[in-house]
Amino acid sequence: MELDPVLEVKDFYGKSIYKKEPLEEQVVDPGIAFIISDILADNNARRIEFGLNTPLSIPGRRVSVKTGTTDNKRDNWTIGFTPDVLVATWVGNNNNTPMNQALASGITGAAPMWNKIIAYMLSKTQESPLVIPSEIVKKYCLGQDRYFVKGTENSVNCRGSLPSVTPSPAIN
Repeated sequence: MELDPVLEVKDFYGKSIYKKEPLEEQVVDPGIAFIISDILADNNARRIEFGLNTPLSIPGRRVSVKTGTTDNKRDNWTIGFTPDVLVATWVGNNNNTPMNQALASGITGAAPMWNKIIAYMLSKTQESPLVIPSEIVKKYCLGQDRYFVKGTENSVNCRGSLPSVTPSPAIN
């Protein structure tokens, strides 16, 4: 897909004289995209690595987010999104030299900037409702609601890792 920096041109009166029509192509199955987005929005899944009170958490909002750091810590980045807003931040040296090894990572470099920007952007929008694609089912599993592609929801033992009383009560 070609990049086009000009999306719209308006005349002096605000009348649109050119508007780029977006090309849309579905490249990832909506159900798979939903599950990946749900995984990236799970603050509890990040708690072991980053703790719970991190720049990746936006209180009161469901945000899917990922960080990254390149080899030798030359770059680090954070990208996160909601259905309405996407923010990506990058930190690095323009001359491609490594950053301070002790200080630079996606969570300490790019994430604090990302947090400030996306928190501001989200403060200007209403939260869109969570839309679950028709091929996805929700099942209570291992202490929380989890999402599965239809037909795979019974492939996981949802009682296996939780502490239980003896004898174990039946779970339907």
